[in-house]
Amino acid sequence: MDLNIPFKPLWAGTMCVLAGIDLLGKFLAGSDTGSVGGRFCGYIEKYMPAAKCEKEVLWKLRNSLMHSFGWYSNAYHFRLSLNGPLVKQRPGSVYLINIRALLQEFVDSAARYKADLLTGPNTAALKTNFSEMYSLYGSIDIRSELIEDAGSSTPSSSDIGSGFTFSCGAPDSSGRPY
Repeated sequence: MDLNIPFKPLWAGTMCVLAGIDLLGKFLAGSDTGSVGGRFCGYIEKYMPAAKCEKEVLWKLRNSLMHSFGWYSNAYHFRLSLNGPLVKQRPGSVYLINIRALLQEFVDSAARYKADLLTGPNTAALKTNFSEMYSLYGSIDIRSELIEDAGSSTPSSSDIGSGFTFSCGAPDSSGRPY
């Protein structure tokens, strides 16, 4: 199978970054109920300083991609770019989103959040909130499907994937990961 992709999956990558902001917003808030937009924008406000002024635009982009699978949301029309400022408004209601800058700001925000979680001024409250959501979202159990050898109708033991668990971090002394 040739996996040489002749294009950049910008849309899917952007969706993943926006979903990551959403998820870390849940961990920060310690809740997955109530205002999704409040959690999303609250995370940006606290941990993504370069995006702080653009949180509403990013929220509209998130909704546009995640729910409408498109590039517009009422008065907002989006275009993805690979350079320039994080968000640039063009004439009318067109917004250019630099996904490289968005990804970098997200990666940096995760490091800032982790630092606060480990040693920040509100570390106890952050750890409590994190633990509340970790039990629901912190671990993804991925199992491989049974793969049959093309030359044999009987799969061998090496064809069966063992699966693995993705975790957000090493457990602390209480057994909770941080």
